[in-house]
Amino acid sequence: MRIEKIIFLLLNLLLLISCRQQTEKTRQADRNSEEVTNEISARATTPPKDLATIKKRFSEIETVRKTGKLDTISFNYHCYNERSGKVTFYSENEKLVLIEHRYNEYSHHEATDWFYLYNKEPFFVFLDRLDWSFDRQSGGETQTRDQITQSRLYFLNGKALQCLEKNFERTSNAGSVETEIPNTETDCSKASEALSEFQKLWNSRNSNSSEVFCNTA
Repeated sequence: MRIEKIIFLLLNLLLLISCRQQTEKTRQADRNSEEVTNEISARATTPPKDLATIKKRFSEIETVRKTGKLDTISFNYHCYNERSGKVTFYSENEKLVLIEHRYNEYSHHEATDWFYLYNKEPFFVFLDRLDWSFDRQSGGETQTRDQITQSRLYFLNGKALQCLEKNFERTSNAGSVETEIPNTETDCSKASEALSEFQKLWNSRNSNSSEVFCNTA
């Protein structure tokens, strides 16, 4: 009986030590997570003032987005079988920091627009456009050919600061060449249209209505 009692006490002691260690690990993980969140939130109050701070703030938003730490609200819309899409609003501490708009038109055109925000205005816009067709030079196999245009628009105080564009082509049986293609600077002719599209998205945040995207007249 004495040996059994000693074993019982040892097992309880080991269990108590294990629980304390696990509790401390959990507390440390919570502290680390809180420190990261507080650090990002503090930086979010600093307005972008040049290309360097724009890129830095973009990276900060992407970090918390990819880790699932942003609150999201989204809705889908359909326009008479011609255009359909999904709009997602990302918020941090109840402040809107990112709008994502994915849509397709007439089955062969796909697009994703990203609007990164500070104080309700975009400071960076990324436009990704894809038009695809069947590749008739693929030797009879069913292949597709994608024509892709990516635009990167940098804004400061509501005006375009720099605009870059990348055009490339890929086929369904080949690897991605996106990273091999350099960006070229453009005249920012797409900036005005991008801001108009942002305003449309901003107006839709409370209505969740297809009318904003389907009525183009």
